[in-house]
Amino acid sequence: MGNSIHKAKATSYNKIKNATEEDAEQISNIRVKARKEWYKGIISEKYLDTLTSSTERIQSYKNIIRMNANIFLVSERDGLIKWFIYGWEPRDRDEISSKEVYAFYVNPECQREWIWSQLFNEFCKKIRPRDVYLRTLSWSKWDAFYQKRWGIASGTKKIEIWGDIYKEIKYVFKTD
Repeated sequence: MGNSIHKAKATSYNKIKNATEEDAEQISNIRVKARKEWYKGIISEKYLDTLTSSTERIQSYKNIIRMNANIFLVSERDGLIKWFIYGWEPRDRDEISSKEVYAFYVNPECQREWIWSQLFNEFCKKIRPRDVYLRTLSWSKWDAFYQKRWGIASGTKKIEIWGDIYKEIKYVFKTD
């Protein structure tokens, strides 16, 4: 009887785990919802309207997870994914001593569930002793968040999205 009570309580907590192929659809849906909310008024509405959780996108996440070449973690509770993070080798050739976060998203409905630091710390544990960096649009809601938490702004670059030019800022996080 003690075990069944313990199991019931345990499901009400967020759990950080490696992503599985079964998580791909939820991950894809979170990415779309988050981008549409965070970039509204920043990126062209025409572009945001094209974002969908397509079969191809879901399959792409399944492939990334199956290849097991990246660190891909999710935070879930009762089978629902709240946050996800993934990354590994830097896409910038000049960053060989660091690791890169390719994606760090929260389901917009769960933003107030501050599991982000546990998830980010778990990611960092897996890449130690390397520093980690991520890029975000420089006027996104997350600028102040990254700066306040521990990110050191270390440069910008221009990117093109649907013919429009945006400034992306790079934040470096020290893992030691």
